[in-house]
Amino acid sequence: MWFNSRDRALITVLYKSGVRVGELGRFRWKDIVFDDLGAKLYIDDQKTKKYRYSRLTMSVEYLANWKRNYTKKLNDEMPVFTDFHDYTAIKYDAVVRILQRLGERAGIKKNVNPHIFRHSRITHLIQQNYQESIIKKSMWGNLNTEMFATYVSLSETDIDHEFLARAGIKEKESIKRNPLTVIACGHCHYINAPDSVFCSKCGFPLTKEDELGTNKKINEAIDYINENPEFQEFYAEYQNFLSAKKEFQVLKVK
Repeated sequence: MWFNSRDRALITVLYKSGVRVGELGRFRWKDIVFDDLGAKLYIDDQKTKKYRYSRLTMSVEYLANWKRNYTKKLNDEMPVFTDFHDYTAIKYDAVVRILQRLGERAGIKKNVNPHIFRHSRITHLIQQNYQESIIKKSMWGNLNTEMFATYVSLSETDIDHEFLARAGIKEKESIKRNPLTVIACGHCHYINAPDSVFCSKCGFPLTKEDELGTNKKINEAIDYINENPEFQEFYAEYQNFLSAKKEFQVLKVK
């Protein structure tokens, strides 16, 4: 495994929320409100001296996992991301070390600057045609910010896409799934992380391919049981044990 649960949550929140590293260190559990659609994030913006609001989706499963693994007893005032040595709020240098480790393991030779996550997130939101007002409000908390223009990094592909679309020319569609897209369970509608295969809430396979693969494994297991009398005998004894255990529990209650 590349990262512990804290680092996974930290990296996904850093990118998806587009927060500054200093803001990341100021997060308290009271600033994150989990709901059925993901989580609401209230960001303490020291530049405007106000809280700004953002919505988390992909990061939620990683955050929930980190919250379960949180070493110290939780309360709303405790920092979300802590140093493992003294459990104080994580500092800039520690975040840099985590990102450098990420870069090394991903084979990236250049230093991974924490600010690139915010810059990339804002640029991606622009490329994905998010409303300018939504980007300004969630990233700066100010509809009149002049910083928006400095984050616009459009490529030739972006320009081609817009001109061709306006001319009514349809481009070849890419069937590759975005690796950063969350997966909603078709059974219980729970929002799962992009790398999930089974729903974290109900356990159902998340895609048709996963479902077919699961069914194949189940059929292979059934065939194995049917072809091995020894296993059938063991399974029968196990079922008898479960029945006896259940009867004992009933008698114990009486």
